[in-house]
Amino acid sequence: MKNKSPYIIAAILFVMVSIIVFVIPTEKTAGFGIVYAFTVAAFAVQIIIWRMSFEKKQDLKSKILGVSTVYVSTVYLVAQLIVLAVFTFVPSIKTWIAVILCVLISGISAILMISTSAGTEIISEVEVKAAKKRQFIKNLQIDVEMLAETESNAEIKDMLKKLAEKVRFSDPMSDGSLEDLENQISERVNDLENSGDKLNAIQEIETMLIKRNKKVKALKG
Repeated sequence: MKNKSPYIIAAILFVMVSIIVFVIPTEKTAGFGIVYAFTVAAFAVQIIIWRMSFEKKQDLKSKILGVSTVYVSTVYLVAQLIVLAVFTFVPSIKTWIAVILCVLISGISAILMISTSAGTEIISEVEVKAAKKRQFIKNLQIDVEMLAETESNAEIKDMLKKLAEKVRFSDPMSDGSLEDLENQISERVNDLENSGDKLNAIQEIETMLIKRNKKVKALKG
């Protein structure tokens, strides 16, 4: 993370908390020591989570999704600070209670952070797969539009523009079962520039595109 401000703020907050709890004239029991140790760990976790969530090479949307994990880690820190405050002002609380509270807070927080992080990864993977499925139509539209731009024959140029429009309004989603058909369409478009009968070739592509779109619709049920 190029911006070091969050780390600096966390360090300042940690120093402030440490000074305050040790300056307060109360007995520092074993329970307090355990809670303080868990609080130190909670601050360390913040740094780890920030690095994991924001230093990855992700797009903006992925980073926004990653904020959920940061939110859980922040709540975890706040909960740990509350327990620290309680054991600072009420040193008579039993040590075993400190252990149970800290273990529960850290354990539940760890489960939630792992779950939200895994959920973010799954969402990102699904979006990447969906983007790949939509790429065929995008590429096909660009290829046909480029052919129309460079075509000198007015009739063929007009047909290519119409074909580009049909491609544009085709269902963008794809499926593995359509791979062979889509490859055939792409090959026909690539061969179109050097085709001896462009009019017939364009009509064939349109027919294949209609077939492809009907299959996409059928797959969606």
